Amino acid sequence: MARRNSLGLETPFDHLTALLRGQFGVPFGVVSFVHGDLAIFRSEAGLGECALPRDVSVSNILVGMGSGARLVIEDATLHPVLKDHPMVAGKPFLRFFAGATISNGKGEPVGAVGVMDSKPRPTLTASELATLEHVAAIAGSMFDQTIAQRVQAEQLKLLNLAEQMSGVGNWRYDLETGEVTWSDEVFRIHGYAPGEVQPSYEIVLASYHPEDAPVLADAVSRAIATGEGYSLELRLTTPELEERLVITQATTEQDSEGRTVAMFGVFQDVTQMVRSRERLERSESLFRLMSETATDVIARYAPDGTFRYLSPSVEAVIGRTPGEMIGRKCTEFIHPDDLPQICDELAACVAAGPGTKPPRFEYRALKQDGSVVWLEASPRTVFDPNGRLLEFHDHVRDITTRKEAERLQTELVETLSMAEGLGGVGSWRLDVASGGVTWSDEVYRIHGKSRET
Repeated sequence: MARRNSLGLETPFDHLTALLRGQFGVPFGVVSFVHGDLAIFRSEAGLGECALPRDVSVSNILVGMGSGARLVIEDATLHPVLKDHPMVAGKPFLRFFAGATISNGKGEPVGAVGVMDSKPRPTLTASELATLEHVAAIAGSMFDQTIAQRVQAEQLKLLNLAEQMSGVGNWRYDLETGEVTWSDEVFRIHGYAPGEVQPSYEIVLASYHPEDAPVLADAVSRAIATGEGYSLELRLTTPELEERLVITQATTEQDSEGRTVAMFGVFQDVTQMVRSRERLERSESLFRLMSETATDVIARYAPDGTFRYLSPSVEAVIGRTPGEMIGRKCTEFIHPDDLPQICDELAACVAAGPGTKPPRFEYRALKQDGSVVWLEASPRTVFDPNGRLLEFHDHVRDITTRKEAERLQTELVETLSMAEGLGGVGSWRLDVASGGVTWSDEVYRIHGKSRET
């Protein structure tokens, strides 16, 4: 409920109705505004109503007449429309009405001021009409101010919400009074509940790291002297000794003589952002180090096989730099005979969905000089939260030396077998530790036995 002042009036509009009643010597006065389907009484004296349907209100008639309109009705019972008005036909049995349109700052009619009596009265004099118009003009200014205050209150609430979401607060330093003003978010960043302390320039400086406080003080002094603002990243210590990284930006306000009289700006806690950036930089540095020094190849490629990243080691393996391969499809560098197998492996990997253990397969790749290199790949699928394939992360190893050793081993076994068959000489092996004996095929034949028996 609104608080009444010493005159018993609740709102500024009540002062207008009191002024109207006293000036015109009438028992009833009203300041009303049209809104939607209603005529709302922002102040009324003696009527006992707070609103009326718009289509039966005199305010609506005046608004329809336009800005600057005036209306005087000496006896409402004789008026073709208002004789059936509920306040004419019923209590308080109004007869006389005089009113003027209220217009906002844009000149748009928004309501009306009026004086009423329960008995007929003669028309107003020119002086009285001028007074009514003057009161209507005051009501229009008050209307604009009320709307502006409402908008300002809404903007302040939005600003508070934005500050809480973004971690950005605002502040002001009045150099003439020494008063420092913080928004709620600035209090929170400093480690205080809103309004817990009375901020001051001394408290501000004392909150910063010993190495950073002089930096801020110099920036403030320079801003006062030159009128130039500043942007600083500083270390702040809360009452609980928690260190926070903050960004403060300031601009200045000058008087008519160019003297700096105030400073104001924004304030943001960037601790988590900076810490995350540092962790990311360390991670990227480690990844680069591993990529640049490892002999294995790290690769990222799109679902269609287009390379997005290749570690520098690919040049030693394929004979091509990452720049030569990024943006091209991996199928360009795979031996045609091995391509169907790889396509099947990747398709199965995608079909298995997120979290599947990466497959491992071998294939031949084509080097820059046309020669072939054997590679072992272990691609891992990367999906978004909706299960859509984003890309492949692959770990590729050069196994050419191993494959060559395997080939030579196979050839050696086959050659030895042929030699044994031609020379009637077999080979055997006794494992002393386990007692196990191994025969070649020729030893089996010499003994008249077979591997199966």
